[in-house]
Amino acid sequence: MRKVKAIYNPLLQFSRLSSQGVKVTLVTTQFAYNTIMQAAGLLSSCNILLQETISDGYDEGRSAQAESIDAYVERFWQVGSQTLSQLLEKLSSSAGSKVDCLVYDALMPGASDVAKKFGIFGAVFFTQSCAVNHIYYHVHKGLLKLPLSTAAAVDDDGQSNILLPGLPTLEPSDLPSSGNYSRSYRAICKMAVDQSSIVDNADWIFCNTFYDSEKQVFEVSVKNKGLLGSSYFVPDSSPKQLIWRA
Repeated sequence: MRKVKAIYNPLLQFSRLSSQGVKVTLVTTQFAYNTIMQAAGLLSSCNILLQETISDGYDEGRSAQAESIDAYVERFWQVGSQTLSQLLEKLSSSAGSKVDCLVYDALMPGASDVAKKFGIFGAVFFTQSCAVNHIYYHVHKGLLKLPLSTAAAVDDDGQSNILLPGLPTLEPSDLPSSGNYSRSYRAICKMAVDQSSIVDNADWIFCNTFYDSEKQVFEVSVKNKGLLGSSYFVPDSSPKQLIWRA
């Protein structure tokens, strides 16, 4: 898992489920654990949230240790899936530690296949905004061509516009930077676009979104594709409230 607040904050919110009797285990890569979780003492005072690690194949330096982003992604697919499987086997063999559900980042290579392999529920978690995922979905379906900078239509005033259902009129500069499909971003763009290919294997779909800000694009996504679930993964003002509202 990447070291981004959009991921760690929601994942830590899952720990609140422990008050409902749910045993929660936070899983991240060894490198992320060493550089963030352990260094910051994030879990040192927490006795209700278990911590486990998997490997992305580059425990000492993550993608910076790889010869290229492409090499990192390929290695992560192989080693990430393998070590995640080993972790589930370890947890399953421990008394009282049966795993019932795997919640995984949509960018986590092979996680959906691992969940199916072990016969447990799989919940894909889209940590980027609904609008960004909506754009990548259209790229995945071939409805928006790459590079995104050339996907715009030119109107009568000579302005470049991109029209997608549920979104206001966009310009190329409004689109995700990785969508230019340059050599620097090619592997990252492919990972982002390929997120949309795993939703059919998921039992549940969570989305990191602010509904009032993305109402139209969210409703289009659910109605037309069943792409995204409705979740607010932010701390609630009342500790007695659930961590999400549907």
